[in-house]
Amino acid sequence: MNPLLRASYNYLAIPAMASGFHIASLWNAKVRSGLEGRKDVWRQLGTHLLQSRQSSQTIWFHFTSVGEFEQVRPLIEALYDEMRVVLTYFSPSVLRNVEQYDKVDAHCYLPLDSHRNAQRLIRQIQPSMLVFSKFDIWPNYVWAAAQSGIPIVLIAGTLHPKSRRIWPPVRPFFREVHRHISMHCVISESDAERFQRLCVDPGRICVTGDTRFDRVYERAQAVPQNVPFFPGQSTLRRPVLVAGSTYREEEEILLEALKRVQVGGLHPTLILVPHEPTDPRIREIDRLIAGYGFRAAHLTQ
Repeated sequence: MNPLLRASYNYLAIPAMASGFHIASLWNAKVRSGLEGRKDVWRQLGTHLLQSRQSSQTIWFHFTSVGEFEQVRPLIEALYDEMRVVLTYFSPSVLRNVEQYDKVDAHCYLPLDSHRNAQRLIRQIQPSMLVFSKFDIWPNYVWAAAQSGIPIVLIAGTLHPKSRRIWPPVRPFFREVHRHISMHCVISESDAERFQRLCVDPGRICVTGDTRFDRVYERAQAVPQNVPFFPGQSTLRRPVLVAGSTYREEEEILLEALKRVQVGGLHPTLILVPHEPTDPRIREIDRLIAGYGFRAAHLTQ
């Protein structure tokens, strides 16, 4: 690969990223939690691997947070009986979900994407394949896996039309990363078109859909039909819109839409589940809802 691009990433971007995380941790509890969790990552992973099932093949999945974890679960559950499963993740938000999951042999936070960490993690896991979910692709881990001859796959791949990865100034760098990925399984034709700007070989792009829909369908099928989702559901006689893992920008769009359809004579109920249901976010949503003239009730009420 281009040695200048690689050097720029390792000697400029990585130190800046590490400094940014430590500065942000001074006031951001989530970032602070992630840094704390990474302090003992090597010992934790080593202990898990020693206690794990023995298998001739190990598949390593990496994902950012809860949503991406849900995307890899259908694949994990399809392969668990045949391969040892190792999970790495970036965000503290998903830690509890992984700890409660029964189809994982070892797991840990992904260490900072340095060349040394990537080499060490690959030696420790010894994966037969590395699978990234959605978009959390880290260059040094890609390069280290490719150097070791490990196939790399992206699942549920997505690339926003305004993604910085396809900006002309940085596109050559990301092309140097994506050319080592064996297959890009992307969620839509439009995503496939955007990935063609990063992939040297268009034959390494395949539209496979979003595995998160498979997971939602599986969970819906597992719910007994005679059990109400929330108190009073059986007496509800109007449409229900469920919006999950939302941010303020999406909530504003939803509430504006709700206001418009009410003018048209429809009166749906909106069940809103924010991405992070912390007390400050709940208060912010309450104010937002009141500003649109709606009444809100919490599930705990």
